[in-house]
Amino acid sequence: MRVIDQDQGASGATAQGRDGVHDLVADVGRKRAGAVFGLEASRLARSCSDWYYLLEICALTNTLVIDDEGIYDPGPYNDRLLRGLMGTMSEAELHWLRQRLLGGKLAKAHQGQLRMRLPVGLVYDPTGQVVLEPDDEVREAVRVVFDRCTQHGSALAVVTHFTTHRLRFPTRLWGGSRDGELVWHRLAHARV
Repeated sequence: MRVIDQDQGASGATAQGRDGVHDLVADVGRKRAGAVFGLEASRLARSCSDWYYLLEICALTNTLVIDDEGIYDPGPYNDRLLRGLMGTMSEAELHWLRQRLLGGKLAKAHQGQLRMRLPVGLVYDPTGQVVLEPDDEVREAVRVVFDRCTQHGSALAVVTHFTTHRLRFPTRLWGGSRDGELVWHRLAHARV
């Protein structure tokens, strides 16, 4: 028995970047697995195309799919249809969750209560209004970025200036126990 658990905490919306799912499909395709066990097997791949691909490989290699609801042989049409529908419902669940989250954000926005991470140089005041950063050093770092960008017309020139003069650029942490804390790092091209 082999346990594949390296994809835990990774989105199942796609198999891309999920080595565990790739290893599973490869092992099933090489007939190294007699069964695929999962608490909720359809959540292995929340994309229908990835899920159907796994089911098809299982059907071709006579590999069972076993979860907390039963044992399924993807070879016969009825079992494959049932597992396919479970995968479709799992993918639809992702859509519904996204819609609910977006709906919540839109409702907060309509009420003027939506808070998002602000760019460096802006902060929320105690009343929740967006205001200029009160820290002089932060405002100066932002001013230097804009001045250099205006002067040279190049993000690379801005990064070069910061690197040459050993300047750091601020970031305000968002969320968690360090929410609002100011951290200074080297300025990266992507950031500019």
